[in-house]
Amino acid sequence: MTKSKVLLSLLVFSAMTLSSISFASASGNTARDAKAHFTNEVIEAPVDSSTQAYSLQVQFRQTLQAPADLSSEELNDLVSTMQITGWEYNALENIFERYVNYEGLNVSASGTDGLVQNTATTDQEGKVVLPAPSGEELQLQISDPETNMKFTRDIHTGNVDSGSVTIDLDYTSMLENDAKYMLHKSGSSISPMASSTNPYWSEGEAGVTGKRLHCNRFNGPKGDNKYWSHFSVQGLKNFVGSDCDTSASVTLACVADDLPLVPNHCEAGIAPNKANSKEATCSGEQGLSRYFHFR
Repeated sequence: MTKSKVLLSLLVFSAMTLSSISFASASGNTARDAKAHFTNEVIEAPVDSSTQAYSLQVQFRQTLQAPADLSSEELNDLVSTMQITGWEYNALENIFERYVNYEGLNVSASGTDGLVQNTATTDQEGKVVLPAPSGEELQLQISDPETNMKFTRDIHTGNVDSGSVTIDLDYTSMLENDAKYMLHKSGSSISPMASSTNPYWSEGEAGVTGKRLHCNRFNGPKGDNKYWSHFSVQGLKNFVGSDCDTSASVTLACVADDLPLVPNHCEAGIAPNKANSKEATCSGEQGLSRYFHFR
């Protein structure tokens, strides 16, 4: 089969500080534009001339900042633990990174007139095939119907062999804010705070089955199942393999919790056995208890 090809020159970005990401309200209206940091990168996508279609893969690079000033032994031990759920250490950036694909994202291409020419939905591998556009100057928009997050790129067509779009999602601030959500405001010592009626935890509090909480982010199988700052070594070990870590690999809703004007996926305040509760939502979606539990 003879193939003509398309070159997509895209700007790859860091998603948690991105100006090209817009967030819409439940009504669908754009609510805000976040700031962005851009780097230039060539993205390539093949075109099948017989069907006049082009395809690309949309993948996300999740990142977590590594704790500072670790000894070689501490770092090696943490790297080994993080690899359990696919997090690899990037020494150049001093981060942990993991590549994931999300199914069900809407991908569209618009011409210079702003009219949407083509729309398709990503499959389980994050792949999408769109009919070949009528013009060379296009805008590619990737949107998540669950969170209303939108990622926009300007593209120019050309001749290449293969392609993908990589979007950076920084989970560092999400885990930093977890301390704000879960830490008991009146307690600073290691003393029991959480209970079957109280979803807030004190620093260093040990997990007990049945306690309420904002999110099961520290019940990973290689951790000590205590609530610690997630940017300690122990805190990251507790996160790896937790209900939250597992959920983050299949939905954008977890990272969206850290963004303004986006409805929280998990949220303390209403007990799981009550209507409209959002406590440990990600656990419930996996068929697990929405109270603290061990994995």
